[in-house]
Amino acid sequence: MRRTMRRRLLFLLTFAIVLSACSKREAAQQELARQGISFNERDFIENARGGNAGAVKLFLEAGMDSEVKTRDSQTALMVAALANQVDVVKVLLEYGADTDAKNRHGGTALMSAAWKGNAEIVDLIVAKGPDLSIKDSRGMDALMFAAWENHPGIVKALLNKGAEVDARDTEGWTVHAGCVQG
Repeated sequence: MRRTMRRRLLFLLTFAIVLSACSKREAAQQELARQGISFNERDFIENARGGNAGAVKLFLEAGMDSEVKTRDSQTALMVAALANQVDVVKVLLEYGADTDAKNRHGGTALMSAAWKGNAEIVDLIVAKGPDLSIKDSRGMDALMFAAWENHPGIVKALLNKGAEVDARDTEGWTVHAGCVQG
């Protein structure tokens, strides 16, 4: 009798959790609609680019996959990093966005943030433990982007996290090639 009672209780608890998750998804979709935002991938990406962290969170709560991509294979995390949208990056990382996802050129969100010189976004992404050795189609990694654009603080941060200082791009260039001044 106790076993039967436990099974029933476990079933009811599981059912309540599933029901709660469904109602949370529906509530998030309704809130997006109330704000005049359609629940689709294009609007998700555009809200990430535009810095609407609240809407991005609602999209994710409503069941949007954080890894949807644009035609150029940019994820919301890449788009937000490129647009310097710190709050959106925080939300996406909180919901498990893949820091190692690549666009059609092999670029990552970390490369975009390093290129743009946004140390806060670089720190947020690096804290999630991305693969610092990922290279794009030109053989450049995040360290090379930071060095090329002369962002010595980001170069130092990436080196402190283990970025390879002797890595070479497809032309044989390294960070040592004089990309960083000062």
